[in-house]
Amino acid sequence: MIVSVMALNAKTLADTVEDLSELFRADEVEPVAWYGVGLFAAEA
Repeated sequence: MIVSVMALNAKTLADTVEDLSELFRADEVEPVAWYGVGLFAAEA
């Protein structure tokens, strides 16, 4: 997992492709391709 500070000066968390791939493979799902998607959620 990666922790960084983005342009909005907000602390963010992200899973790595490698970590997510391992989780999928553990359930016998082979990743074919990865596409980056940024999601933003504010805590209330």
